[in-house]
Amino acid sequence: MTDTTIVTSGADSYAISTSDANATFTNTVLNNPAEWLVTTALGNITLINTSFSGTDGTVYFNATLNVTSLFDVTHRVFNITTNRVFLNSTNLTFMNTSARISLTGLTSGTHTATVDINDSGTFVACESSLCTAVSSTSTSYIFDVTHFTAYSTST
Repeated sequence: MTDTTIVTSGADSYAISTSDANATFTNTVLNNPAEWLVTTALGNITLINTSFSGTDGTVYFNATLNVTSLFDVTHRVFNITTNRVFLNSTNLTFMNTSARISLTGLTSGTHTATVDINDSGTFVACESSLCTAVSSTSTSYIFDVTHFTAYSTST
């Protein structure tokens, strides 16, 4: 599939659910699905330039993600919520790569990126070796990250 926006309905629906051992999705937007992605067959699922979009922001992977094992990418292990993005990079190793994070609907102000390096619930200023600001408005903040954990912003 190429240049596709996927929208789902239903509490148990996935944007991508594949039992095909080999599938490629290019320039795909997963637009606020109940759940993101599930693979039910071993093989190679390739995601090229993929956006995971929720009501509070978007995570865009400007790279190729290769899914070579069985994965169930739910909101429990990868979520975009109010002023926070979390990806369980221990469980979703194929997604532990660089990405662009866009957080929207923020409290009005000047924002900077913060990171929860140890997944302890404590956010600290994100160093330039990990986070790079791209753009900002009073209610949105876009930044690039080199790998995943939990990210947020502070004012």
